[in-house]
Amino acid sequence: KGLSAYHGKHWRKGSLKVFVDAAREGRIPAGSVLVVEDWDRFSRRKSSVSHEMLNELFKYDISLGIVRENVIVNRDLLDNDLVLRVRLEVRIENAQEKSAGMSHKLRQVWRLRKKDWDEDGKRFLTKANCPYWCEVGYKEFIPNEHALLIERIFKMRAYEGKGGSAIAKVLNAEDIPTATGKTWTQARVARVLGDERVLGRKLWNKDWKRDGEQPEVSEDYYPRIISEELFNAARRATDDANDRKGKQGGGEKRLNIF
Repeated sequence: KGLSAYHGKHWRKGSLKVFVDAAREGRIPAGSVLVVEDWDRFSRRKSSVSHEMLNELFKYDISLGIVRENVIVNRDLLDNDLVLRVRLEVRIENAQEKSAGMSHKLRQVWRLRKKDWDEDGKRFLTKANCPYWCEVGYKEFIPNEHALLIERIFKMRAYEGKGGSAIAKVLNAEDIPTATGKTWTQARVARVLGDERVLGRKLWNKDWKRDGEQPEVSEDYYPRIISEELFNAARRATDDANDRKGKQGGGEKRLNIF
């Protein structure tokens, strides 16, 4: 839910990935059908990539049922039905172009919002644009009760020498949930420690690396809930820990894939 079919996130780490992994492991019987409302629920990527995804299903004898087309696509049907191939190619192109257009329009909207901030100091005050340690106030964001928890996490990392797993263990032992009510993990702690919004910074172009751009950052957009010194101390503690792990592994930094 909520993962992009345009950027392929649903294929890399979403429910679709779970489905394909299950098919690969034989937990979904051969001959099964994956049903989607329309092609764009399966993929909004370019034609070559979309066909690779479809062939991955075929590899495990899984067909794709497309409700809007009223058809169940399998390898034999696709190979032998020219009309179906053309219809499907049109769907692929339309889905990709539509998503590309939506992505472009969204970027234009955010450029206007950045202009409002740069010229008039006007923030885009919505819950979706609000870190979970803030609330939407009048003309600004206001820290809430979660801000103290964020500060505590940084202090445990910077001054107590606790790593992400140790911090998660402490918070779970105290029955402190995440903002979404889940248990803490090393990855969730790492996301908090790497989020520069705690310093009041707003990153406008989140995909700047992928798009070959420079980061566009605004200062004092959010309330600063920890000091620069504490943020940097936590980062140094993380870097030092990574360096120690690297030396133990022959000078190379190593990451646990789990």
